[in-house]
Amino acid sequence: KAKGSESRILRLLKRVKRSKNKVVIFTTRSHILKTGLVESEKLQQFGIEQYLDVLKLSQYSDQNKAQILDNHVEVSDLNDDFKTEILKPEFRRFLLKHDNFTPRSIEFITNAQYLHGVELSNYFNHAKEVFDKPEKIWKHAYNEQINFEDRILLNTLLSFGQKASVGHLVIAYDARIQ
Repeated sequence: KAKGSESRILRLLKRVKRSKNKVVIFTTRSHILKTGLVESEKLQQFGIEQYLDVLKLSQYSDQNKAQILDNHVEVSDLNDDFKTEILKPEFRRFLLKHDNFTPRSIEFITNAQYLHGVELSNYFNHAKEVFDKPEKIWKHAYNEQINFEDRILLNTLLSFGQKASVGHLVIAYDARIQ
């Protein structure tokens, strides 16, 4: 959304499109990318979506996950004792193998703001609770960062279980809104 960024990105994409040996890699959360695409008429006209290939978290190797963890710890505002604790083999293994491993979950347990009142001796148990009950991570985003209609959409999607067709989701969403 920075002034002129849309035009610069478009110029870059056009230049790379003409090249046989180059690619552009955006490292962002998919919802941020999708929001940008929805808001950019120029990127829509370029047809950028036909060139997208999204790497899903389930495709991350153990090495990728370890790098995500290491990067978050390195740039975090944790004190050195907490950084040492989270990198201990048992703690590290728990995080990397957990089904709820996401960059957001790692960010949540490496941000000192979210650890207010957590003692070093209880850090592992705190992280375990956060990973075992991810609603702690998402509660603020759900309640404060999205609007009522977005919450209805999320709730509707959740009611389908593992997956839903867009058509069925639209019908169910419209019924809930009514």
